[in-house]
Amino acid sequence: MAALLRPRVAPTLVRYTAPSAYEMETAVALEEAARQYLAPLGPPDRTRAVELAEPSEDPVEEIVSTLLYRHDVEGHSYRQVREAVSAMSEAQRQEVFDLSVRRRGRHDDMLREHRCGYTLVFDVLVDLGAFRDLHRHRRCIQVAQPYTWGHGPDGVEDIFLAGLGPEAGAAALADGLGRAYETALRAAARAAAEVARHTARGADYLLPLAYRTRCLFKMDWAQAAYLIELRTGTGGHFSYRRIAWEMYQELRRRYPALAGPIRAHDPREAVDLLAR
Repeated sequence: MAALLRPRVAPTLVRYTAPSAYEMETAVALEEAARQYLAPLGPPDRTRAVELAEPSEDPVEEIVSTLLYRHDVEGHSYRQVREAVSAMSEAQRQEVFDLSVRRRGRHDDMLREHRCGYTLVFDVLVDLGAFRDLHRHRRCIQVAQPYTWGHGPDGVEDIFLAGLGPEAGAAALADGLGRAYETALRAAARAAAEVARHTARGADYLLPLAYRTRCLFKMDWAQAAYLIELRTGTGGHFSYRRIAWEMYQELRRRYPALAGPIRAHDPREAVDLLAR
């Protein structure tokens, strides 16, 4: 009986656990396409931490924009990428789309970038520490750009004042903790530059959690409400609370009727630690 319960065979799906050549080869092709078509954009726009994209009427244009955004090593905003895609000819957009499906085999799923049609698309520029919390939300489509040192961290004064409060933050800065913080970040950058001489991807592992990364969050209204209510909660970290609050503000500006029922908490307001 014990032998029957433990058959000496491997599950059928084990044969499909090898790395996907489709995904790896397609990523190389799309990274080259992103370099080609996004080169005229100039430097990335890092002025906004959260930006709610304008609705897309053409699914092919949305998919192509998402594909190029995903493989943009420079870190341009989704708005910038869409501007570049709108300037492309129909044949060029079709070429990029074809690159994303040309190598797909019998057992290969569509890429995450192919999922389109969501009403709300937030382009988020956030520190890696907060991103690890926001990344837990799986009822939305997340399309993250490659890690880069180019985005840098948020300003040291902003971090200390937001994280510790005006008085304690100012005192910490006056005591030199801000300078110590910046010294540590510079040391990490120097170490990464040394590692990058041998492996560019390996240097990404030295990115401090204070450095920012860019990710696209596609979702429906119910998921947006859930994320905003949870992540603006008073018990959360100030970094992702600010991101979720900005998502709420973007939603309120664009769709005030949808923002009305959401119970968002302004992270700038004082918190009663004894309240439940």
